[in-house]
Amino acid sequence: MLAILWTNYTDQLKQFPCSLIFSRTTKTTAEPAEVDMARWLEDPDNVLRRLFVPLLSSVKQQHRLCNHPSALWAAMAQTFPEQSILRTMHHASTNHSVFLRMSESAAFLLPLSAAWSTQMSTMLECLVAHAAATNESDALLFLALRRRDTVLRNVRLCARQLDGAAEYAASTLSESLHSAEEEQKTAVALSGYNIDPTLDEEAPVLVPLGFLVRQSDVFRAMLTGPFREAAGVAHRDSADQKLRVQSDHATLVNLFAIVRAMDQQRSLLVSAAQLESSYSVERLAECLRLADFYDMRLLVVVLVWFFIDRVVGRAHVVPADSAVWLLSVLYRDNNALVAAFDGLADPSAAVKALGAVVLLCSDQLDLPDIIDGNVELFVETLRFVFTDSE
Repeated sequence: MLAILWTNYTDQLKQFPCSLIFSRTTKTTAEPAEVDMARWLEDPDNVLRRLFVPLLSSVKQQHRLCNHPSALWAAMAQTFPEQSILRTMHHASTNHSVFLRMSESAAFLLPLSAAWSTQMSTMLECLVAHAAATNESDALLFLALRRRDTVLRNVRLCARQLDGAAEYAASTLSESLHSAEEEQKTAVALSGYNIDPTLDEEAPVLVPLGFLVRQSDVFRAMLTGPFREAAGVAHRDSADQKLRVQSDHATLVNLFAIVRAMDQQRSLLVSAAQLESSYSVERLAECLRLADFYDMRLLVVVLVWFFIDRVVGRAHVVPADSAVWLLSVLYRDNNALVAAFDGLADPSAAVKALGAVVLLCSDQLDLPDIIDGNVELFVETLRFVFTDSE
């Protein structure tokens, strides 16, 4: 009961004597004995969970934690000193089940000022392995939300490492489209599976053949290679080809509108601002899915950079629902992501940034599906995003 009251009224209950709850001694300034510390970190009566779970639920809804010093953590730091926590965990490291319980408690209790250590790294590995096996990620999410400023700062650092790649990709797409249109040769009429030919706004999207075959190995095979007929390409003469694309028509229209916007603006930042004002995050996620499906790598680079830089890094928000799912799939199946950035920038910057999105949205995702088999990659990602770069 005290824990629930404390959680709900933490800003009002200044200097609450939490050692009355957590320590066997009645002295508010006394540090718990090691045996008491081990007992409370193991939390057999779920006292800490009853204290923090309501707070976590509130944090999830607000997508942030209060930045100002809190009476809650000030009192916790007095009762559970950082070094005592880490020392107690070290003594329990050989017992997996006990160490897991202690790791979850430590994720709630460790102060923001805690320096990254070998013991914290081991704790992180334990929490990730547990989440991969059970999809229980509250402790990881709480740790991420408490260190949210550090996580987002490292996401922005990743974005800066990808700026040059995105600028190159945008200008190359622009030049490729402009060059293909000047050639004035074959155009391909692309249509989605739900196109309504009676509506003018759903007319097929005309795209120069040269642009498609240069920017996508998949389109090259479908339009010029041995799979051409199997792909269902309708061909009457050299100036008219038709292709049905595995996408709803609106996403197809948006995808090539984005490419043409780059051609018109010739500036990545201007194009990014136009994307923000013209398309919802969900629409852009669908465009990214389509670009990835058809292996349009340069467009994947631009759109992934957009999500990392503009949506997460600058807006300080994480996308929701379908966009989160798509970005998590790109993180999980990161071979395509690595191939897209290879030779343009360090692909690990993109992988780590998307891993941060997975972490901040872990309560919306099936973590076993995302990180099972990639536990080491996820641990390395989190080690990076949790480490203060300043």
